[in-house]
Amino acid sequence: MHLQLGCSNSPACSGGVMIESNRWFALLAAGPLALWGCGDDDGPTAPGPDAGMHTTSDAGGVDGGGTADDDGGTEPHEPEVTMGRLLVADGTDAVVRVIDLDDGTVHGPIAIEAAARVYADPFARYGYAVQGSANRVHIVDSGVLFESHGDHYHIAKEAPSLLSTRLDGDRPVHFVVHGEEDTPSSWYAASFNDGSGILDVIQERSLSTTEPRIVHVPSGRPHHGVGLVVAGHVLLSLPDPEDATASLPIGVTARAVATPDEVEDTFDGCPGLHGEAAGHELVAFGCSDGVLFLEVHGDHFHEIKREYPGTVPDDVRVGTLAAAHDLDVVIGNWSNEGLVVIDPHAEPHFTPIPIESPVLRFALDAHGEHLVVLTADGRLHALAPTTGEPLGEPIRVIDAFAVEPGHAQVRPTFTVGAERVFVVDPRVDEVIEVELEAWAIERRIEVGGSPGSIAIFSVSPDFGEHDGHEH
Repeated sequence: MHLQLGCSNSPACSGGVMIESNRWFALLAAGPLALWGCGDDDGPTAPGPDAGMHTTSDAGGVDGGGTADDDGGTEPHEPEVTMGRLLVADGTDAVVRVIDLDDGTVHGPIAIEAAARVYADPFARYGYAVQGSANRVHIVDSGVLFESHGDHYHIAKEAPSLLSTRLDGDRPVHFVVHGEEDTPSSWYAASFNDGSGILDVIQERSLSTTEPRIVHVPSGRPHHGVGLVVAGHVLLSLPDPEDATASLPIGVTARAVATPDEVEDTFDGCPGLHGEAAGHELVAFGCSDGVLFLEVHGDHFHEIKREYPGTVPDDVRVGTLAAAHDLDVVIGNWSNEGLVVIDPHAEPHFTPIPIESPVLRFALDAHGEHLVVLTADGRLHALAPTTGEPLGEPIRVIDAFAVEPGHAQVRPTFTVGAERVFVVDPRVDEVIEVELEAWAIERRIEVGGSPGSIAIFSVSPDFGEHDGHEH
């Protein structure tokens, strides 16, 4: 199947190449445009934090260029950069809102079917509103378009909107957006439907075409599962074949995206599988007895299993995970005992990070330089991802929050992007913006309603490179 790059309702397609995703930037900078053919929202098994699946794509710089002036010379251009937009779902009402971070404008509310949890890749154009109670996933177009002009980019903005394309499935729960840097055709969004056991997979790049590529992959039966696309393969949870009543899977299967009904490999050594995170060439799954890693090796995966140390109590496990492209370790919850750094290769494989207050959410920034943690005492923490050492004093961003058992409670949460952390609290109708480098509250944006879920999208991939913060 051959997909074409479209203008996606852009105001103009002349004077450059209008691109529907920032992930094209590095490819445009490298040379002629090539066309390819065809981030657990309900918490761990034990009550615990939410972990952000964080995916990223870096844009390469462009040498020379510019706009020719009347004398045949080159006129330099001030780079256009955007912080992107926030997608905020109300924790009670069936609406989402979109905030433009460049000027604070709030678009919406935009009506959907039910209260949702939202997901997005920070550098992509589309966000997703997962509505488990309505059996639906809506897709939100940020309205931000990027146009290449050789050594710089022009940014056009439109009002955000819902796409007519949507996913209808039986109780969608776990949602993941993942792909490889500089390879637009590798980016997929995957929604697992607990009620049917079917994984719905969308090739993100195809959303700008008249025929979006959507594949439905059956796992065998309903269960509380997960799926994602990595290195051209669908990794899909494997339900317990010995116990038809078991809710949690026992491992994963691997299938080529082109032939998703054909199982190529099975990794069934992960009892009680819950929680997933994917980095560059490493995918981790939380198990009742340890952590299963699948490492990409060309067209197949190598399996690594790290069992919990014998000193760990039986009721302590990893059920939520976070990863980053530039990290060789992953971060997990340690039941209710804090967090843990998990290294698949070097000992010790498990390094606990004690946290005094219950963890509401943890996530990594795009470059894996900050582990950000929000705790129930209302404080935001920045830690070194490989050691857990503090990178600054905790900041109080919200009032203390009383955590209820189970997964029904709408809790304060945050997203990370544009070198900032954006916190929402369902008790307060605002977004609190924290600048990572300064480690201080930068502004508060009134959003309205009772914000319960947040994601960031359409960030310039070179954000920060023009103010001395290049990575």
